[in-house]
Amino acid sequence: MRLLKTSLFFLFLTIAGCSVSERLEEVKPLIEDFQALYNTRSFSAIYDDMAHPDLKTEMDIEVFEKNIADIRNLTGERISGNRTGFNWRSTTEEGTIVVVSFETKFVNGFGYETFSFKLDDKQLKLLGYNFKSSGDFKANQADSA
Repeated sequence: MRLLKTSLFFLFLTIAGCSVSERLEEVKPLIEDFQALYNTRSFSAIYDDMAHPDLKTEMDIEVFEKNIADIRNLTGERISGNRTGFNWRSTTEEGTIVVVSFETKFVNGFGYETFSFKLDDKQLKLLGYNFKSSGDFKANQADSA
C-alpha cells in the first residue's frame, strides 16, 4: 500500500511538472513578442494585437501608450531578463490567468517586470503589465527615440 501511494505521488509530480513546462512554453512567445514591440516602441501594436478585452475596457489606447512610453523612456531598451516567477491558475469564476515575473536588465538599469495574461477564446491575451524600478536607473543614455 505504501509503495502504491509513493508511486502515485511521483506520477502526480511528473505529470504536474510536464504540465507546468508546457504551459510556460505557451507563454514564452507572447512575452518575446511584447518585449520586441516594447524595444521598438510599437505600443499601439501591443495594444491592438496582444491586449485582452478586459484591459481594453479598463484603459483606452492613449492611456496605455502613455504609460508604456513613460516606462520605456525610463528603462531604455530591454537587454535581458531572468524569470523569477510563474503562476498558472484556472477557475470557473475568473477563467485562466497566467502571471510571469522577471528581473530584467535594461540599457539604463535593472527592474522587475510582471506580465499577466488571461485566456480569451482559447488564446492568451495580455491582461496587464507591471514594472517596478530597482531604483538605480540612470538618465536615458543609449536610446534615441
